[in-house]
Amino acid sequence: MRQLGGRRALVTGASGGLGGAIAHALAGAGAELALAGRDEGDLAQVADAVRARGRTATVFSADLTRHNAAMQLAAAATETAGPIDILVNCAGVEIASAYTRYSEAELDGIIRLDLLAPLWLIQALLPGMLARGTGHVVNICSLASKGPLPYGVPYAAAKWGLAGATHSLRLEYAGSGVGFSVVIPGFVTGAGIFARHQAAGIAAPAVFGTVTPESVGEAVVRAIRHNAPELVVSRHPVRPLLALAVLAPRFAEMLTGWVGVTNTARQVAALQGRRDEPQQSAQRQ
Repeated sequence: MRQLGGRRALVTGASGGLGGAIAHALAGAGAELALAGRDEGDLAQVADAVRARGRTATVFSADLTRHNAAMQLAAAATETAGPIDILVNCAGVEIASAYTRYSEAELDGIIRLDLLAPLWLIQALLPGMLARGTGHVVNICSLASKGPLPYGVPYAAAKWGLAGATHSLRLEYAGSGVGFSVVIPGFVTGAGIFARHQAAGIAAPAVFGTVTPESVGEAVVRAIRHNAPELVVSRHPVRPLLALAVLAPRFAEMLTGWVGVTNTARQVAALQGRRDEPQQSAQRQ
């Protein structure tokens, strides 16, 4: 899908800073926007900014942890904005915590929003894209979809699943005119999950550095235009490290500690009072 002018895009998580940046990038490329999120005030601000660029923007408040809400969003966006050509699944939540401290509701909510909601929306909107012979789905994942993330087990599980689903869909619908891409932001400053941790004094591991929300938005546009299977948005070239996580899991465990990911995750969990202290063994062999 080289040209985005006049295409209709649905962006979830658009009331958050990262989703808003993606909406701006799509509007800059000529797309008309349907924006979904939980905060109606922030959605309205993003919509106003999109309209200021000469593009249309409709807003939808939605709790995507519920299947019927996702189905209703897909139907309402199509009815109001027209057939959806582009779906960007950006809505997500992460709770940094020792695994033993997650409640049943938290585990359920993370998996529903970060994994099931994108799958539900794809299932609702894909038939129309296939019938028209054109369309694109971008799933926003995370470095946690490529390697271990201590103190973020359900988030990592959801993002690994979403990345795997995206690549599987690419193969299943190859040649259909509908593309699927994974965009993997590194540590995003100024908006999104890490920005909130950063405001509390947590630093990104030096090997990764930080990236801007705008660079993620640009990557989404690039992924759509080139039907890219996967784009990693990071200040430094980290693909070799991500490849090692797959090829050498034991080494990846050590590497996660060396580059500071484990320490950063532990700091975030401790900041929220959700870190388990390691128990010392009573016997040593």
